[in-house]
Amino acid sequence: VVAWRQEGQWTEQKKLFERVELLARRLDQTPASVEAGSGLGRSLAGLGENAAAQAQLDKTLAVALKYYGEDHPRLSIIYSDLGRLAIEYHQKALELSVAAFGADHSSNLSHRSNLATALIEAGQIKAAISQFRQILAQTQLEFGKQSLKAGEVIQNLAAALVQTRQFAEAEKDLREADMIFARNLPDTHPRRAFPSLTRAEMRIAQGRFSEAQVDAGRAFSLLSKALPAGHFAVEVARCRM
Repeated sequence: VVAWRQEGQWTEQKKLFERVELLARRLDQTPASVEAGSGLGRSLAGLGENAAAQAQLDKTLAVALKYYGEDHPRLSIIYSDLGRLAIEYHQKALELSVAAFGADHSSNLSHRSNLATALIEAGQIKAAISQFRQILAQTQLEFGKQSLKAGEVIQNLAAALVQTRQFAEAEKDLREADMIFARNLPDTHPRRAFPSLTRAEMRIAQGRFSEAQVDAGRAFSLLSKALPAGHFAVEVARCRM
């Protein structure tokens, strides 16, 4: 309890969690060891010792998985800390790229994409949307507004907008992604299904279930022919139907 109250006082917190972790191991108290290991990883991240934090959290996660199993809610704190750590890594990579090459350099695109993905996985959807919009502006400038790369970013942006219930903007982006994919990809390409798959999710959220079933069915028909049986995207489409 005392250690957790030192949040932000990373050096002191680190010392306390190191003591707790050592004592928990000596007493063979796995729950306390997991708690201390998680806190130690967070304090190391707070000190900027990201490699050590990653190693500590990975080790703690392995212990927690063995003790609690894969579905226990205690694991969510460790996964959350790992997610924040991934965001910090990608943010730092982007900052270094911008500083070295300038704000509009093409090398920034991959770093922004990695950061946006990490933000989505951490549930920070609004921050991810901001990154997607910057990625889109640069992608359109470099590759053209009707390029396949721009269409892929627009699809990802629309999916994030659906999660934040910005349906009107998502609707517009999905129409645009549909048109770009139709212009750049054959009818049988699985990527052609993703606007329909995202639109089905949006229709479900809007309570427009018959329309959702039509979109999900369209996606399922294409994906089930283009991808192996049991593929994640096929099963998502089946679930939305």
